[in-house]
Amino acid sequence: MRVVLLHDFYLDHYVRLPDFEESMEKIREIHTRGGGNYLGIEQSLSHGGSATNTCRALGALGMDCSLIAKTSELGYELLGYFLEGVDLSYVKRNGELGLTTALEFGGESNVMINHPGSNRDFGFDDLEDEDLRLIEDSDMLAIFNWSHNSKGTELIRGLLDLALEHEIKTFLDTNDPSPRKDMDELRALVKHPGLKILGLNENELKLISGKDDIDEGIKALERFCRVDLHTKDFSYSRGKKVSSYRVEVNRLTGAGDHWSAGDIYAELMGYDTEKRLRFANAFAALYVSTGRTPALEETINFL
Repeated sequence: MRVVLLHDFYLDHYVRLPDFEESMEKIREIHTRGGGNYLGIEQSLSHGGSATNTCRALGALGMDCSLIAKTSELGYELLGYFLEGVDLSYVKRNGELGLTTALEFGGESNVMINHPGSNRDFGFDDLEDEDLRLIEDSDMLAIFNWSHNSKGTELIRGLLDLALEHEIKTFLDTNDPSPRKDMDELRALVKHPGLKILGLNENELKLISGKDDIDEGIKALERFCRVDLHTKDFSYSRGKKVSSYRVEVNRLTGAGDHWSAGDIYAELMGYDTEKRLRFANAFAALYVSTGRTPALEETINFL
């Protein structure tokens, strides 16, 4: 089974702070005295971007996957380091590296400070003939991050047209669309007959459906495509709800991407709906509790 994923890659800088109020008090104190150091804060660098995170997670599950993205020469070298064993031959190196600083407050919330780089304007015309042939031969086309891409509507519409023509299964995760003013364009994409699966969290569900009630939001969107919803309490698909696992939180950033990877993997392996949701919940819970991508055997043992 081959999965092709587009299109975002970021270099993520994680900053693990105490709880929000304590952190803000300390930062305000440093700012008031004219600047200085906030010592003893754990930090790290990692791969980021939903397509990249999901691609790496699928690779850890043994899935054959290819990433199509655009970054700089440095970004390409970093991808090779972070995504060892993943097909990066379709990554373009003539762009600008995207960067994100993730402020994580005591395991309770995270704030993403973002510079999109070439993720901001990746269009359908950036795809070359070899990219299109790769997509045409895939078993699943997974598209991410409409929200950061000014050409996202054009890109996704072109990809969905292609997928419909070649009968390719599609998965779309828009990422948080709240900064965008053109929500009607996104809603039109959700209605595209080439879209088969819409993966999202509860906030994205409310924004895209225009409904505050989760059940009403699901009902509104399910008229057009399958809705695969993940929340901190449960996941949902095809009329079934499965409770999430309660685990100690080590890392929040990337949890949704790992859930999507688990969902895509289980879909392509032919799991029934309940088993698919349990697998995705377990895969994400292991990531959240350990801060690293779990292996397939580890996930099965957890289940």
